[in-house]
Amino acid sequence: MDAHVVDLVHRLQAQAEGQEYLGAVYVQSISLALAAYLSARYGAGAKAEMSLRNASLSSSQRTQIEEFVDRELSSNFGLVDLAGLVGYSPDHFSRLFKHAFQQTPYQYVLARRIERAMTMLRDERMSIAEIALACGFSNQGHLTTAFKRRTGTTPGAYRKR
Repeated sequence: MDAHVVDLVHRLQAQAEGQEYLGAVYVQSISLALAAYLSARYGAGAKAEMSLRNASLSSSQRTQIEEFVDRELSSNFGLVDLAGLVGYSPDHFSRLFKHAFQQTPYQYVLARRIERAMTMLRDERMSIAEIALACGFSNQGHLTTAFKRRTGTTPGAYRKR
């Protein structure tokens, strides 16, 4: 049994069962990671990987992606939406994105959401639950978990500083 495949399948299962929904970008990224791993490990994916070494996103494509993510942070867009924006398949786009941004699309979107939440937490007129939804988190608990992992503190504690 392949431990990596089992891990990815368990992550997808948790999303399907609604244990802690992390959004479309996460689900699609895990799905593509599973497909790419299976292809590379058990299929002919290694040859395709070699051809990507010289491929990259242009600066205008990077800007287009950054602007889209910032504009759509509160919505539940996915990897398919990002890839379609610049005209690539999700699998190819995911690899180009990681090369260009030095992180996965999910990590990038999550970082942008947390940055936006940090800014919004300075305004005490909005509740943390409202900020969570405005930043694209499924609920306040999702924001709190992601925020604490990234910053080491909770949104409430961050707001009090």
